Amino acid sequence: MLSCTKQQKNGCEIVNRQYDLIVPIGAACSCTSTLRIKNLQYFSYPFDWLFGAGFLNRVKILANNFENWLNIEDLEIVGTRQYPRHSNIYLNKKTDITYNHDFMTDTPLDVEFPLVKEKYDRRINRVINQIENSDNVLFVYIERPDIRKDLSDEELKEGYELLKNRFPNVDINILYTFSIPDVNYKERKISNISEHIIRIDLDYDEHNKEYPFNVDIKKVIKVFKNISISDKFLNSKQKLYRKIDKLPNFIIKLERYEDYIRVILFNLISFRIHTK
Repeated sequence: MLSCTKQQKNGCEIVNRQYDLIVPIGAACSCTSTLRIKNLQYFSYPFDWLFGAGFLNRVKILANNFENWLNIEDLEIVGTRQYPRHSNIYLNKKTDITYNHDFMTDTPLDVEFPLVKEKYDRRINRVINQIENSDNVLFVYIERPDIRKDLSDEELKEGYELLKNRFPNVDINILYTFSIPDVNYKERKISNISEHIIRIDLDYDEHNKEYPFNVDIKKVIKVFKNISISDKFLNSKQKLYRKIDKLPNFIIKLERYEDYIRVILFNLISFRIHTK
């Protein structure tokens, strides 16, 4: 489908407007990575670098104010990883959320847990406060390409109702993407689920045999080309970053990390913009 039909007009407006806030809710790291590359996310939020639970369960967690989000007695170690740093992987048996990046292999859980808990408490308070103080919010869910069972319209509508009931004074919108084989961006399928929910299907599979869940961000990022974010919650450094990001490469270089962006001017001056 090359463009929106008249029947899809309201849904297409979701991906052709500005928001006070854009919140990544899943399915994995690729969602926040895409938004950060596109300069649509300037802060870290609870679901950024996590795995598991699925769309509707994540929405329920948010709507329930992250109840039982992180209790040490609910954590079960299920593996380790070497990249991007040596980490123990913990599954939260109560929420089905998997923490891939938070607990280092060389630090006992009871030592590191308070610091990780503090980090997530900060992110939870931030996202709830920003949602409550926004006029409009877009929630984004980029489904993993290795997941072949897509969400039903009813599940997406239920997710919307949960969010709308929790934040009744906010204009809530949802963008859900699903990867289908051999469908490029120009041929993408656009489904207007409701006035506030849009689904876009296209092929963004990276075809990585070792990591089949990897998203080809170069493909999916095109979905966001007409979406923008206001500076409502941005501090002075973040506002400056928005301006200098448009400068030529010989003037500015950006190094993006999980918790901050390093800005280098003329290869001489550098400063950090923290997102954690």
